[in-house]
Amino acid sequence: MLIKHTDPWIHYIWEDFLTFDEQKYLYDRCMSELDIKAFESNELFYLNGEKQNNVPVHSINQDDVLAHKIEEQLHQMSNQLGYADKGNWYYAWNITKDFKDKQLFPHNDDYAKLGPLGAGMLKVLVYLGNGTDDYTDWGTKLYAEDNIDSFKKEIKFQPGTCFLFEANKYSYHGTQFNYGINGYRFVLGAEYSGL
Repeated sequence: MLIKHTDPWIHYIWEDFLTFDEQKYLYDRCMSELDIKAFESNELFYLNGEKQNNVPVHSINQDDVLAHKIEEQLHQMSNQLGYADKGNWYYAWNITKDFKDKQLFPHNDDYAKLGPLGAGMLKVLVYLGNGTDDYTDWGTKLYAEDNIDSFKKEIKFQPGTCFLFEANKYSYHGTQFNYGINGYRFVLGAEYSGL
């Protein structure tokens, strides 16, 4: 069930968007496709010569029933928020690495500015984990402005939980891994785009 929150700006949480077993299956699929050598050497995180802290994991062949469930729930959320037939959902599997020199500082993904470039009007993160890692500080940080001093709260990284927000001028978010990432931080990232 999608629960609305208003602090510091409107966002939504759906705990158990995926059951533990469903998200663990996806986590295991991501692990099976991850090039560990490229991950450890950081080679995986370079795109056109520039370091990224979040990159796709390709060729995740998932169970058709689970794919259908994910797509149905994505549509359920966009319909509930009044976005029926205004776009399409696109999703991918991503992994994050903690680079102190390439952090994901507060930004808003403002659809009014980035929509013409293909960015989504709705953004979703579904956290995937093995259930044994310490997820302290792995979540998505929410801010009131575009600086880290305006930090308000963290959406906890809880495997199977979905975090949804409308990308607008207020939706400042980012990551700060003060304790590092001791494990593999996979997410299902989805965008509802009008293109």
